[in-house]
Amino acid sequence: MTEKVFNLLVADTEISSAGAINALRAYYVQGLSGKDAYSQYGVSRSYFSQSLKRLNKRIQDWAEIVAVLVPDRPHKATTTQLLVESQAMVSDLQSKLAAAVAANNGQTTN
Repeated sequence: MTEKVFNLLVADTEISSAGAINALRAYYVQGLSGKDAYSQYGVSRSYFSQSLKRLNKRIQDWAEIVAVLVPDRPHKATTTQLLVESQAMVSDLQSKLAAAVAANNGQTTN
């Protein structure tokens, strides 16, 4: 998973421990084993496991959202592909919303 996708996912969870976030990043982005990741960042195995379950739940939630938003998407798409596509859709919606708000306020956007 890319750093960008990881950051988006973590931001959408209640995980706030820097150690847990760094351990999860090492696991998902850098490819370390779970044991190496939680050991390197001083996180207990149980807390790492809880954080991993939370993040995996968020991944599943986003995969389901993308499946609804893009119903013709092949089922074999990876979760990372789905997340990148959903981020692109969110960015597009944010731009359109900002333009609509600016237009409503009599302003223009880039």
